[in-house]
Amino acid sequence: MHLLLYTLHVGGMALLLVSAFLVMKERNTASPPFRWSVIMMSAAHTQILTGFILFFMLLTELNHMKVGIKMLLAISLALFATLHHRALKKGVTPARWFMPVIIALGITITAIAFLV
Repeated sequence: MHLLLYTLHVGGMALLLVSAFLVMKERNTASPPFRWSVIMMSAAHTQILTGFILFFMLLTELNHMKVGIKMLLAISLALFATLHHRALKKGVTPARWFMPVIIALGITITAIAFLV
């Protein structure tokens, strides 16, 4: 069970970063990046859900400061991804700084997870 959740957790971050780069790439084209924003938002929510489950499964074996910072960053990433998706859903062009912030948060969370 732990390995499955961990695989979903890491795979969710990979999918989030790939879809964020694809949204950024398609931003200036004629076709809207709506489907990639759905995938990006879903991957961000998967990250939070699997992160919480893994946290409660391994409660005594974790660095709580590291997990707390990652959770704070993951919640803010999911918020930005959701706001970006909702703006596209309404037909409004999202703020240009959303995607760089989402990518920076994703890379920061990944760096904290693997380097700290």
